Amino acid sequence: MTYRCQHCEGTPHGRSRPAKPAAPLVLNVDDRPATLYWRDRILRQHGFIVANADSGHKALDIARQIKPQLILMDVHLGDADGRELCQRIKQDPEFTGIPIVLISATLSGHTSQLETIRWASADGFIREPVEPTSLASTLWKVLGAVA
Repeated sequence: MTYRCQHCEGTPHGRSRPAKPAAPLVLNVDDRPATLYWRDRILRQHGFIVANADSGHKALDIARQIKPQLILMDVHLGDADGRELCQRIKQDPEFTGIPIVLISATLSGHTSQLETIRWASADGFIREPVEPTSLASTLWKVLGAVA
C-alpha cells in the first residue's frame, strides 16, 4: 500500500505533480469588432489567454507591453497592411522569437498563401472562414514548433 499525502493531492508521498504549463498569451489583431470578439471567444475556449487589438498601431503598443507568445493578425487592417506590420515586427529585435500567424478571407491580387507567408516572414497563414478547432490547433502547432 502506498501512502498518499493530502498535501500532495493524492500523489504518492515525496513525489510532486508536474507543474501545469501556463496558457500561452495570444495577441489577437483585427479591425472588425465582431471578428475580434469571435476569435477571442474561440481562443479562450481552447486554452489561450487573449489580448485584443483593433488596429495595427494598437497591436504594436500592446505587443510591447505584454510580450505575447504568439500574434494572430488579420492581413487587412484599417490602418495598416498586416503583411507589412508582420514584416516590421519580425525585424524588430524587441519581438525576437514571437511567431506571427496571418489570417484573411481574401488576399489582394494574385498573392498566394505561401507568397504571403514568405514575403511577410510570417510563421503561418490561415484562410477564413475557419473552423474553431482548426484555428486553435493551427496556433498550438505553431507554438509547438517554436517551443
